[in-house]
Amino acid sequence: MLNYLSAELWRMRCRRLDLAQWMIFLLLAALAGWFCGTGSPAEALEAFQNLLPAGLYAALPLTSWAEGDAARTGLLTNEIVFGLPRGRIYLGKLFAAFLMGLLLFLFTALAFLGVALPLAAQDGWGTWEGDPVLALAVWIQLLEAVLCALPRYFGAAALAHLLLFSLRSAGLGAVLYYLYFFFGEMTLAAVSFQGMGLVGTALNTLGDLLRPFLLSGPYFMDMPPAEVGQSWTVGAVWVAGASALGLALFRRREIR
Repeated sequence: MLNYLSAELWRMRCRRLDLAQWMIFLLLAALAGWFCGTGSPAEALEAFQNLLPAGLYAALPLTSWAEGDAARTGLLTNEIVFGLPRGRIYLGKLFAAFLMGLLLFLFTALAFLGVALPLAAQDGWGTWEGDPVLALAVWIQLLEAVLCALPRYFGAAALAHLLLFSLRSAGLGAVLYYLYFFFGEMTLAAVSFQGMGLVGTALNTLGDLLRPFLLSGPYFMDMPPAEVGQSWTVGAVWVAGASALGLALFRRREIR
């Protein structure tokens, strides 16, 4: 698995068009940091925290980068003919997306905060507007937000990998992915069915059961803040469920 994962990461680095697109993304992150560096350092960190939900929408192009149109370029056929286990192929590409996602997140944080914090710092790096206790509290809050966001990114990447890898049309997978986030999760989080009798009651009950497992749940205004443990549980459920379904479909799939 390690050799396959290393090969996947090398192949991703060779896709220059994707690298160029992500470089533009990092430049935009630095530009956002420049715009957000006009206030205090605490405000700059808060602005970065507010941008964390964007990672859910970046999970699909990141996973597409890892998947690399393998089924449509013949690479997948070559790997199957060579005798590689299908589980290694599916999970290897998913883990490559995870690792590149972590690396991209680190570069995004460096691009944003590396521009925003120097512009916002007024009292030097040793104090925080004269209050080092406030500095520590703000950094801890940001760390908790990041630890809550990362497993949800993993869950979103697992869902995107399932759709892109299992559907013959990558465009259809992208449409279904964004439809789910823009309409599916928003509906489950915000809509309450009234005046529909037993049907409405059943739909509301289903919504109550599913709402804690929404990937974007903590980012809705009416949802309570996520805890780190709960977020990792939600992420693990999504990764396990999407991977199990994806592997089952892949093992039954005829590769030509």
